[in-house]
Amino acid sequence: ARLNVWCEKCQAVIKRSEFQEHMDKFHKMVKCSACNMSMESGQLEEHAKSACPHRLVTCKWCGVQIEYISKGDHQRICGAKTIACRICGISLSRRAMDRHMAAVHRIDP
Repeated sequence: ARLNVWCEKCQAVIKRSEFQEHMDKFHKMVKCSACNMSMESGQLEEHAKSACPHRLVTCKWCGVQIEYISKGDHQRICGAKTIACRICGISLSRRAMDRHMAAVHRIDP
């Protein structure tokens, strides 16, 4: 018998003795615990990092962790909130603060 086998799913050459482990690790059907999407086990880590709609991302305005699926709504509201300029005290929206700092105080954001 041959020592190696060919995985038709990913074109990898696997030791026959490790084939079932390979199939479980990379090709077993699993569901994402956050969004319930089905995929092969080898895709789960990348999905959780960059594709899951429920993965955590950081709001560019307040720095809080939010689900990706809520990011647009959160940042639209959060960017419109007013804060005081740390230099002159004028109240501006978070969204306008970088432009204010550059134009008025000559500080690159």
